[in-house]
Amino acid sequence: MSEKAQTNDNSSSLDRMADRVELVPSESETLAAIDIGSNSFHLIVARLTNGTLQPLVQEKLLVRLAEGLNDKNELSSDAMERGLKALNSFGETVQNLKPSNIRIVATFTLRRAKNRNQFVRAAKTIFPFPVEVISGDEEARLIYQGVAHTSHTEGKRLVLDIGGGSTEFAIGKHFNPLQLSSQPMGCINYTRRFFADGKISLDRFQAAETLAQQRLEVIDRRFCYTGWDVAVATSGTAKAIAQYLDSKGWLESRQFNLEALRKMKAELIEEGHSDRISNMDDSRKPIIAAGLSIMIAAFKQLNVEQMSYADAALREGVLYELTERMQHQDIRERTVSSLVLRYDIDQEQSRRVLSTAELLFRAYAPTLAPNSELTSESESAATIVSQSRTSLERTLNWASTLHEIGLHINRRGIQRHSKYILENIEMPGFSDEEQRLLGVLVGSYRKKFQPDQLPEFSHYDPERVFALVVILRLATLLNQRRLDDYLPNFEFSISSDKAKITFPLDWLTKRPLVLADLRSESNILNASGFCLEIS
Repeated sequence: MSEKAQTNDNSSSLDRMADRVELVPSESETLAAIDIGSNSFHLIVARLTNGTLQPLVQEKLLVRLAEGLNDKNELSSDAMERGLKALNSFGETVQNLKPSNIRIVATFTLRRAKNRNQFVRAAKTIFPFPVEVISGDEEARLIYQGVAHTSHTEGKRLVLDIGGGSTEFAIGKHFNPLQLSSQPMGCINYTRRFFADGKISLDRFQAAETLAQQRLEVIDRRFCYTGWDVAVATSGTAKAIAQYLDSKGWLESRQFNLEALRKMKAELIEEGHSDRISNMDDSRKPIIAAGLSIMIAAFKQLNVEQMSYADAALREGVLYELTERMQHQDIRERTVSSLVLRYDIDQEQSRRVLSTAELLFRAYAPTLAPNSELTSESESAATIVSQSRTSLERTLNWASTLHEIGLHINRRGIQRHSKYILENIEMPGFSDEEQRLLGVLVGSYRKKFQPDQLPEFSHYDPERVFALVVILRLATLLNQRRLDDYLPNFEFSISSDKAKITFPLDWLTKRPLVLADLRSESNILNASGFCLEIS
């Protein structure tokens, strides 16, 4: 699609967006959320006033990122370039905001792309705010929060969001999600599979609907068992369908049912080709048949009677969660606390390890220099560095709290069990990379480990990840006797290739087992090229 066509699809053009930049004040109450979707990139800027959000700027760029994802799940350079260009355009609008007030989340396409780190790193060079790739369930949860915070409903609600690469489902009551699911079916990948040449027929519709219904067999029973009182659809596909039905007079009290969807399907089949569809924006025509087939399948498989459309979606959910973080109500903290109770973790031992890890990290923190791409005397760069340090410390604290979660399975190989649980369990509020880093830390906190096999991260430097591993290993080792007031005051220093821990005179002499454990740890770290000096 040409650049001109993309610009015309936006809710307001790039030229108008540039004119609006001056409307966005650089105040702490001003927040921004960016949704890197498979079809479009969305930006919303809002001001938090008296506990409510007032939208200031809303922008949309048609990127079609999913079109660049091949059969090997590799994202093409052209698709990356389109995405980076969109982020660069958004950067003009949010450049005066505090980095802590901006959150960027990426969904299905970057979740699936094997080379997503390449895109995330390139994004840093033009847009110095971290891009979080979130899980499907986390996307569904944030979409639900966006709807829940912008509309009032008594009882339970079903929320459906058909995106470019995936479709999210959520059931919840008030602000509490009860069921979450993300299925790999979206209007772009279904268009490529069933409507690639633009032709629309009954056979193609039936094939797309059948596959979508098969996908939904894994969730239909638990979703129908939970039940709901109202059903709501969000985002571009649902909006296009609702607008089409409204133009035909097929909406009843602003709601649509399966009969209305089947009427729309019949008209699209009669048109025979996406180019001939009327009453619809040109950018939506090529993918609407795929989106409609998914919508019909959802109605049939989940026995939905009627559904309304809501404007709020993922980006609004991200904004409202940002307000909670500003008010020190981070959902990640609630998630960790919930896991402690759910897995009956020894809270006293977690507290001991956490206390020691915090002490060791304070010695390490002064060595955290800005990343090369952030080296600048600007206040923004300094703030981003501070954010990075805070992010590392929080992750270390969470790992310290949860390192024994694997005891729920077995003490033998506890670190492997802990790693598996934290990498695979649903953790609301955490991005994929945050969750993976937690798994790496708890999976390396005891016994031998191989630093050269630590995975690659897009937001975390390898040296910093290794330092966190060393700190957690020492914090757990020094507290393995599970005693309060056991450790004396000691000194600690750490750099990229060595650490030194100094105890008071004769303390280790009187505790030969601790000394033996520290020497064993020194040998393990020395084998990886890291020197641990015990004094």
